[in-house]
Amino acid sequence: MNGEAQPEVLVIGIGNAFRGDDAAGLEAVRSLAERAPRGALLVECRGGGTELMELWKGRSRVILVDAMHSGVPPGAIVRSVFPGETVPLRSLGTSTHAFGVGEAIEYAREMGELPGMMVIFGIEGRSFAFGSRMSPVLGERIPRLVELLEREIISLRSLQAA
Repeated sequence: MNGEAQPEVLVIGIGNAFRGDDAAGLEAVRSLAERAPRGALLVECRGGGTELMELWKGRSRVILVDAMHSGVPPGAIVRSVFPGETVPLRSLGTSTHAFGVGEAIEYAREMGELPGMMVIFGIEGRSFAFGSRMSPVLGERIPRLVELLEREIISLRSLQAA
């Protein structure tokens, strides 16, 4: 390009490293850091709604990555675009303060403070018990999730640059 800064896509990995499969969003962002496309800003969040809202404030393109519990097979990856699609907000994790991802999205929507485009990648977890390790099936699916995140970042950057 002509020396202009590349537009950034904010990628937020959400989770709790001490609650088994809830760490999947964090693991995905950590793995992505080794090979993230240019223009991606990667951050980790424990899933508190107010922290999320502060992170995405003023951003036009955001990707959220979180473990979910919706009843689909463990390791399944679900992609939703918001606004525009029905997002499985109730299946996304909640923080220990009961104001998690779904509540943050709903509140931000009501306040008119959502990013222009938000893509949510949920990966179905099996065990969220405190002190447990991430399930092997999720560990095996993290590389695929990272591939999908790379593609999404490139796609969002091209939309933003247009």
